[in-house]
Amino acid sequence: MEALPEFKLYRAIVTATQEGPSANPIHLVFDFAEKELLPHLLGQPGQLHFVTGLKFDLFGVYSSGRKVCYVYRLPEGHWPNNKTANDVTSMVHHALKQHRDSGFRTAEQQTLNLHADNCSGQNKNLFLLWYLLWRVCMDYESKITLWFLVAGHTKNRCDAAFGLVNQRLKQFNVFSPRNMMKVIDESSVSNSFVCATDVEWIDWTRVLKRYYTVSNHFKLSKFHVFKFLSTYKEDVMVKALSTDVT
Repeated sequence: MEALPEFKLYRAIVTATQEGPSANPIHLVFDFAEKELLPHLLGQPGQLHFVTGLKFDLFGVYSSGRKVCYVYRLPEGHWPNNKTANDVTSMVHHALKQHRDSGFRTAEQQTLNLHADNCSGQNKNLFLLWYLLWRVCMDYESKITLWFLVAGHTKNRCDAAFGLVNQRLKQFNVFSPRNMMKVIDESSVSNSFVCATDVEWIDWTRVLKRYYTVSNHFKLSKFHVFKFLSTYKEDVMVKALSTDVT
């Protein structure tokens, strides 16, 4: 039953961020959707069953305070298309910049809370942790906490945004990335859509591994909570679960 306290904490943070004062910590949730293969046809011809379609991915970053999901439209050939630490970190970095540039973030907001699913490689990797440590070192935030939801219990607000896209998708034939983008754009007024070409795809692994290291004995998969503080810029504090004693 370890998943229940983690999910309750996630819901409590979302509610507190939405209902609290503007000075409350920023809270973002990020996740990939299942990829779609194009063309997507309501009545698919039999011969297309044996053809590999064009991959179209979606990545979401939900801002609890703004009640907006940044939906990244990622057609094959227009982004690195690897779903690696570099790709996830580049989109999280872009979303945080968008959040700051929107004017919604106040000067008092120096605390950042993040939630993600427990997918190793994509979200749960050393380079994302090092990126967040880098943000603290660069004084973008004074405190960052990253929670990973327990595997098998990872439904979040990004999934709700993806669900609206899927509902819209069931009504139309989609032949090309342009058609797909139109379906996504018309799926919800609460989503903010981002083109892959708007993202600066940075090789974060090359940048960060020059400055950070970790013990070979550290087992990343055992932990679900990671905390970064400006007062301890060289360290990351970890817990197996949020209910564990600090």
